[in-house]
Amino acid sequence: MCPPMHRPLMLSLLIGMTGHFRPRVGIVYQPVSNTALFASYSNNFTPNTGRDVFNQNLAPSIIDHYEIGIKNDLFNDKLSANFTIYRIVNNNLAQQAQFLADGVTINTDASIKELTGQTTSDGAEIDLNGNIIEGLNFLAGYSYNFMRYTKTVGRSFGAGSISGQGQIGTGNKLIRIQDVNRVVNAALAQRSYVKSVRGI
Repeated sequence: MCPPMHRPLMLSLLIGMTGHFRPRVGIVYQPVSNTALFASYSNNFTPNTGRDVFNQNLAPSIIDHYEIGIKNDLFNDKLSANFTIYRIVNNNLAQQAQFLADGVTINTDASIKELTGQTTSDGAEIDLNGNIIEGLNFLAGYSYNFMRYTKTVGRSFGAGSISGQGQIGTGNKLIRIQDVNRVVNAALAQRSYVKSVRGI
């Protein structure tokens, strides 16, 4: 069902352990009874596990998530169709360090990581679910995500920086599938708030 009219605006401000505000805001507008338009923004921090090449803790990553979409309930609410576009910006992505502190030795320890720069993910989702025929429920969907680096400054390790080998440039796509999946999963976890705003 579509989000109710008496909850057109939802707003919450969260304070993290650092004392900084982490806002989450969502708005839902229902122009007709079976259609809802929604938009949301959230700001979260994600702790990064592991250590850098100098055996120091990694700073958390700050993630901004923007989303807009439309939800339609069709055929007397027997079919629900949703279309969403989103942008997720991670201010500093943590990945396994390619080299140790000397900048030459290849790192084979997955727990030794580096902050590689800002990434931006642009994506779209289409979801269909319903019960058009009695006794037959179905769910179908398609999603697309384009994730790339949008800000890099050499290869940073704690307070130091190593440039040259393994340099990552702005616009480079992410190619480490395991790390990409981890980031996408984290983003999906954060989107649970957004789905609550939609009323899905």
